[in-house]
Amino acid sequence: MSSLASRWAGVGPQGRYQLVYFVYFAAANVFLTYRNDFFESIGLTGTQMGVLGGLLVAGGLLAKPVWGVIADRTGRTKAVLVAGAVVSGLAALVYPAAESLSATLLSPLAESLPVTFLVIAGATLIVSVFRAPIVPVANAMVISRGLPFGTVRAFGSIAYGIGALASGLVVTGLVLGPIAISGLTLGPVVVPGFGLQSVFVVYAVGMALTVVVVRGVPAPEADLSVDIGREAIAMVTHPPYAVLLGTAALYGAVAIVGDVYLSVYLGTIAEWEALTGVAWLVKTVAEASLLVALARQGVDDRRAVVLGAVAFVVGFATLGLTSAVPTALFAQVFVGFGAASMIYATVQLAHRLSPEGIDATAQTVLSAFGIGLGRLIGELVAGPVYQFTTIRTLYLVLAVGAVTIGLAGVALWTVSEPANYSGTRQSATTGK
Repeated sequence: MSSLASRWAGVGPQGRYQLVYFVYFAAANVFLTYRNDFFESIGLTGTQMGVLGGLLVAGGLLAKPVWGVIADRTGRTKAVLVAGAVVSGLAALVYPAAESLSATLLSPLAESLPVTFLVIAGATLIVSVFRAPIVPVANAMVISRGLPFGTVRAFGSIAYGIGALASGLVVTGLVLGPIAISGLTLGPVVVPGFGLQSVFVVYAVGMALTVVVVRGVPAPEADLSVDIGREAIAMVTHPPYAVLLGTAALYGAVAIVGDVYLSVYLGTIAEWEALTGVAWLVKTVAEASLLVALARQGVDDRRAVVLGAVAFVVGFATLGLTSAVPTALFAQVFVGFGAASMIYATVQLAHRLSPEGIDATAQTVLSAFGIGLGRLIGELVAGPVYQFTTIRTLYLVLAVGAVTIGLAGVALWTVSEPANYSGTRQSATTGK
């Protein structure tokens, strides 16, 4: 134990933040991937699952800016992360207990109300509200400390890819064999899974580990003298930041649709269930690799927007124009490059185009009213497009959408100054 403690003491701020991203994204992947499968297994309707998905998005959308203001006004960014992880982890444990709660404590209401659904809806809203600040506030902490954001955030991408493969093993288990050796057949060896309910336990354990790791990261210095309300209004009305929000919304719309419908696309070209996990791994490895490269090269964030748009166009157009497994996996490399470029660019632009003292507010507003709002719009629009066309047509539409991201990136060049990675920021009032 003392050896482990001494090793942890020797880990620097960058390594500690990397571990925060790794643990959080690994746990979040399992939760997001299998929640609808669990809902279906306990008899919820498609409409009810849609409502739960809406709550998961809407709760975070509204809560993120509030969390950002709290973090900046109090200077207790670590406390915000801990609160988010603790409460969302505990709320996730309600999911597997929902049916038993409905059948015991709440049984008098079950005859007239959909009690199980209402219990899960309440848990979903709590999870949404409290997990909302974890990523954007962590982004603000990393950026404000002067750490290379791309290098740190890459660990979240790696964890997401690993989680895509590992989550299936956790839920369904693994069958090995049979294997024939010198005429002797061994196996099959069956490693049982833990079922869909285990998804929420994994998330809760992940949040507990997140709390442990967060407590060890250094807290950034806070300027509590800033008038957050005035500076926030100046920020969102400042043309460069407003253009950034629009760019982030386009990115959010295109990215979420590409991710959500990937398994549908892959299901039309191959009957290999593991293909989706492999595709996700290819995408996240490419994403992590480029995040590190962008950070090391110090690429101008505005240029990264344009590069991301080009990568998305290539990736989505490839999916829309072809239907072979090798080209689908090849396309995921470019989709990963696109995501990396946009993550790198939007987070750093939000920091650079915001006033001093409201780092968390800048990142949570970006996450909510930029990327988050775009995701909500994307999911609403993609359904009808897919219903009345084909999955390949949908990806061609995404390629066109990616072109608009590039145009927005060009607009950023006209309204903002070049990046200066020595710490200089543009004023939200003067633009210089």
